[in-house]
Amino acid sequence: MHATAQRDEQISSLPLNLNPPVRAESIELRALVGHRTATPANASVESVAEIFKNGSANFVAVLEGQRLLGMCSRTEIAALLGGRYGFSLWARKPIRNHLCKEEKRIKVAAPIADVLRTVFARPDENFYDDVLLVDESGGFLGFIGTETLFKVQNALLLTNIREIEERDREIRQKNEQMETDLRMATELQQALMPSTYPVFPAEAPAGATRLSFCHR
Repeated sequence: MHATAQRDEQISSLPLNLNPPVRAESIELRALVGHRTATPANASVESVAEIFKNGSANFVAVLEGQRLLGMCSRTEIAALLGGRYGFSLWARKPIRNHLCKEEKRIKVAAPIADVLRTVFARPDENFYDDVLLVDESGGFLGFIGTETLFKVQNALLLTNIREIEERDREIRQKNEQMETDLRMATELQQALMPSTYPVFPAEAPAGATRLSFCHR
């Protein structure tokens, strides 16, 4: 009941480069982890409030051994203890009883496109909550902030825009080259065409020729 909450806010050491060009298949979700703050499920609400007070994290993972039970939020814990009798009622209670009702867990192997689609489809009331990253067995790996996912999405969009602009530029260049080639071919064909026509019979005046010639 009075176990001490644990803090682990180590930022991921994996490289994260969001300078375009950024490919979706090259994004490693572990590199997006912002913090790994966690606490045992039997830690007191008061001890978790101290984590929020002394750190910058807005969410803390709640673990029972190695099993992830869920997460608690700075806002909800502050509201819980801030009431008239809140501290005396809830300070000594285990944090496991005060998990966020809504949470989003994503597996480390999930494609970034699916992650963005799922996370940005959340309702307004918890749209900006951190996302729990878990391994294939559901073990806690860390938190990914919505702001970080926005940056990833923007980097992917910028990459797509640049590639579209590059393709448009290549198409314009090819079209210009084709127009130049066609113009040169037309001029060459016109140069090969006769500028005068024979008359028949040969001694007939131009207006009295019995055969008319033309070309197209």
